[in-house]
Amino acid sequence: MASGGSLLHALDQTSLTAWQDRISLVAHQRDQARQRAAKQLEPESVSVAAPAATIKTSEDLDRYVEELRARVQSHLANGTTVII
Repeated sequence: MASGGSLLHALDQTSLTAWQDRISLVAHQRDQARQRAAKQLEPESVSVAAPAATIKTSEDLDRYVEELRARVQSHLANGTTVII
């Protein structure tokens, strides 16, 4: 088990920005692993990225959902499983 001094030394060696970068990579790697697992379970599936958006109103949300629905629906109409 590392001593408090060792931990502080390790923390001092890495900038806060680098720690934030490492943390954000975990979420990205988790998402990639989830998509790979889903692809193995559903090999004929297709991945669709949810569009980035800034939503301020209910109308913005409605437009966003409709855009995502349109992206997914064409694949579903062909009988293809969609991974988002």
